[in-house]
Amino acid sequence: MDILSFRRSETTEESDDGVGKIPRRLKTPRDDKQHRSNNNQAMAKITQVYYSSHFKNSLSKYHSYQPIIQKKLALFLKDPLTPSLRTHKLTGKLDGYYSFSINYQLRIIFEWIDHQTVGLIDIGTHTIYR
Repeated sequence: MDILSFRRSETTEESDDGVGKIPRRLKTPRDDKQHRSNNNQAMAKITQVYYSSHFKNSLSKYHSYQPIIQKKLALFLKDPLTPSLRTHKLTGKLDGYYSFSINYQLRIIFEWIDHQTVGLIDIGTHTIYR
C-alpha cells in the first residue's frame, strides 16, 4: 500500500512551481495555548490533505518506516490532537507551521489550510526544523 493513498479526498493538489507550495492557510483551528478541554468546539476530522512535492520526495527516504507512518497518519486524520502524536506549534523561521511525531526520531511538518484541511510539508528527523 502506498503511503500517499491516505488522501481523504481526490481533490488533492500540488503546485507546479517545483517548490511544493500548497494553498495558503486561512486560520489555525485552535490557539496553541488553548487547552483542548477548554475548547468549546470539538476538533473535526481532517477531510482533505495536500502533499507538497518536498514531502513526497522526503517520504521516499523512509520506506522502512512506512507501516508506522501509515498508522500515525491515520490517527492524525482522525484526531490531530491525539496526545500520542505530540502535535505542537513551531516557532522561529517555521512560525505558522505545526509538527507531530511519528516515532522518537521522525516528525511531520504540516500547516492548517482551514479547519478540515492540512498540507503536509516535510517528513524527517529533527534536522527538518533547520
